[in-house]
This record gives sequence, structure tokens and C-alpha cells, in this order.
Amino acid sequence: MKKRVSHSVSKKAKGPRVRRRATGEALVLDADWFESADEYRGTKLVRRGRPPGTSRKTQMTIRVSNDVLDFFRASGPGWQTRMDEALRQYVEAHQR
Repeated sequence: MKKRVSHSVSKKAKGPRVRRRATGEALVLDADWFESADEYRGTKLVRRGRPPGTSRKTQMTIRVSNDVLDFFRASGPGWQTRMDEALRQYVEAHQR
């Protein structure tokens, strides 16, 4: 299940903001709400999840043939990494 990002603390605010329902009642702040809320230490947003990778890669847009794309996508998750490895092997074979 994807977590929704809840901007519970603005950059200028000192404390959490609670959105009010149309009836004027405060939302119930249960464990699910706190689990999905952004966490701040001082004014710095604490990043959660997978840390940035250590290898340098450049994001780009490239046009490839549909049959090539279908081949790699059919191999399942990680197809972009496998496509990168195939291109790396090509480069190594042609640099000699």
C-alpha cells in the first residue's frame, strides 16, 4: 500500500498543522496518520526510504525500437538495469 505524503509541518510553522473537517471537528491523529506524515528535525525534512544510489548515472530520454523495449520489459522488474548492462557490455566489446 502506498503511503500518502501529508505535509504536517510547513517550513515556517513551528508546530504541526491539523486540517479540519467540514464540520469543524479536528481529524483523529491515529498511528496511520503519524506513520504517513513528514518528519522534520528543526526545519530540515528527514528523508525516508531508500537512500540515493552511490553510482553516477544520468537520467535521459532515448528512443528505442518497440520490439527491443518489449523484450526488456517482458523480463520483469529491473529491466532498465538489464538494458544498461547490455549497453555496457556492447561498449566494452567495442572499446578494444
